[in-house]
Amino acid sequence: MISIPLKTAAQIFTLYKAVVLPSRLSHDTFLTYHLDYYFGLAMDQRDYALLTEADLQQFTVGSITICPSRVPLYTTQVLTCEASLFFQGPHSYSLCRKSLLLHHQTQHYSITGRSGCFTSRKSGDNTVSPEKWLDLSCGNALG
Repeated sequence: MISIPLKTAAQIFTLYKAVVLPSRLSHDTFLTYHLDYYFGLAMDQRDYALLTEADLQQFTVGSITICPSRVPLYTTQVLTCEASLFFQGPHSYSLCRKSLLLHHQTQHYSITGRSGCFTSRKSGDNTVSPEKWLDLSCGNALG
C-alpha cells in the first residue's frame, strides 16, 4: 500500500521573484544564473511551490494569486535551483543553469530601503568617480 500525504487546508504562500546579480570571475568576465520560476514559500517555511510567468498570469485575479491543487508543492528538503538560492544552500552552482558574460559592462548595485538602484559603466571608464556611483545609481547625481 502506498501512502500519499494530502494537504486539505488552504495554505498561504509568500511569492518571490529572485534576482541574481552577476558574479565577477575576472576583470570583465561574469557568471550569471538563469531562473525560470517564481518561488512561493509557505508561511511555516516547510513547503514551497514553483510558478512560471504563465502560471502567475493565469492564477492571478487582481492582487491575489490563487493556485489550483494541481500546482505541485515541494518540501524544503527537495533541492531546486530557486530553493537553494533562497535558502543560500551549497548546491545552487550545480542545480542552476548559468552562463558566462564575456567583456561585460560592470554593474554597480545598491539597496536603498525597499528598492534597488543601479548604474552601468564600461570597464575602465573613469568619467564618474567611485564615490559618486551610489548617488548616480539612485538618480541623485552630485554636481
